[in-house]
Amino acid sequence: MSFWLNQSLKESSKQKIAIFADRDGTLIKHVDYLGDPQLVELHLGVKQSVQRILKEGMHFFLFSNQSGVARGYFNEETVSQCNQQMFELLGINKEELSGICIATGLPESNDVYRKPSPRFINEALEYFEIESSNAHIIGDALVDLQAGNAAAINTWLVGSGKKEAVIAHEAKAIHLKYNFCEDFSSCMEALLDNNFTFKR
Repeated sequence: MSFWLNQSLKESSKQKIAIFADRDGTLIKHVDYLGDPQLVELHLGVKQSVQRILKEGMHFFLFSNQSGVARGYFNEETVSQCNQQMFELLGINKEELSGICIATGLPESNDVYRKPSPRFINEALEYFEIESSNAHIIGDALVDLQAGNAAAINTWLVGSGKKEAVIAHEAKAIHLKYNFCEDFSSCMEALLDNNFTFKR
C-alpha cells in the first residue's frame, strides 16, 4: 500500500475544495491489471480538466485500488511507473497533487485503505481541514460510490470505465447518492461551469 499526503501544501493558499479521482477508467482508459506504462492513455479532456483543477487552486488526490500487486501480477514500482507516465501525459508533477493512495490489497483482505473504505478520504480532509461538503470523488465503479457515500462527500460516477456500474445505473439499481456523467471532463465541467455552488 502506498499512502502519501503532500506536506508542502499543508499551509498553502489553496481553496478548501478537494477532488478525489480514481485512475483506471476515470483518468485513463481501462486496462485489466495495468502493468505496462506504455499502455497508459488519457481519456479525452482529462489533461485540460486536471490542469484547470490545479490552476484554480483545488486540492487534487489520486485514489486507486491496485489488487494486481497482491495477486502477483506486478509490484508497487510498476504502479508508480504507470502513475508517472500518467503525470507526464497530464503535463504535471507528482508534487502538484495533494495526496495519493494506492491500495494494493485483495478485495477480501484487511487493507483498511482499499475502496470502499473511506479512510483515505477522511484522513486527507482532516489533514487539509476541508469540509466534506466541499469534497468530491469521481470514479467508474461501485466501490468509488460506496467510498464517497461512506465519507459523506459529493460522489460522481463516470461512464468511461468498466460497464458494470453503468448498467446498474441505467437499471436504477444503485441505491446510493451520486451524480452521473459520461466522463471525467464532463464531471469537472458540471462542477466548474454549470452553477454548482461550493460552500467556501
